[in-house]
Amino acid sequence: TKLMSAHEVQRFQRDADETMDWINEKETALVADVEIGSDLPSVKRLQRKHDGFERDLDALGNRIRELDEISQRLIDT
Repeated sequence: TKLMSAHEVQRFQRDADETMDWINEKETALVADVEIGSDLPSVKRLQRKHDGFERDLDALGNRIRELDEISQRLIDT
């Protein structure tokens, strides 16, 4: 129905906005973080931070793929 489709579009828009906020947050963190390790403990800490960042990017990539699938489904209806 049209009401259901309108609700799906609204939910998609909200999810897309949240994803864009997440992207902007990660971009800001990446640009602001210019720290380099000066000793082994700080390098290990930075490596753990980087590993977490990579996990976040993987999750973000998955979310973007989901949104792409949803957008294609909405276009086709």
